[in-house]
Amino acid sequence: MKFLIIFLVTLGFTPFLLAKNIGNEGDTTYVAGMSVFYYNQATESGSGPGGHATHTIYDLKAGRASNKGLYLGVIYSSRNDDLAGAAAAGSHLGASIGYFGRSGLHAVAHYIAAASLGSAGGFTKGTGLQADFGYLASATSNFFIGVDISYRSISYQEQGGVALASPFKQTELFPMLSFAFTLM
Repeated sequence: MKFLIIFLVTLGFTPFLLAKNIGNEGDTTYVAGMSVFYYNQATESGSGPGGHATHTIYDLKAGRASNKGLYLGVIYSSRNDDLAGAAAAGSHLGASIGYFGRSGLHAVAHYIAAASLGSAGGFTKGTGLQADFGYLASATSNFFIGVDISYRSISYQEQGGVALASPFKQTELFPMLSFAFTLM
């Protein structure tokens, strides 16, 4: 019960703290953040061996928000997929534009300029889009915690250094736990 009361009070102060951090006319606020997705799945079968899969995605984001809420920045994402012992890693880098509202709500679109998936023999020359919609609540005056819904669609043009006749496209929708710091 004590946690619920603290959480509700924190939500109540978020608009004031985010508004303070977004700044006054002409001010710029620098924002650095990380979003995390972790999914672990285990299956069992009475007639055979079970399976196990783990997916981990980290998004590192940095940029600047104007006093009107316009956000410009960059994103670097790293992922690790372990499907029944067959591990695959990937990463992407891109540019971001979006809006950070004083209430804590935000929407950010990312253009993924360079992406890879898998190790040697994996997919490369990936490009695509990512969109994050979420809410950040203040934990302190400069530290925020929240959630995002992240949509990502990336098309890969090569596999193992060989051009694909038809691009391999990966589209995902998943929740992420987000952390952000603001600096004036």
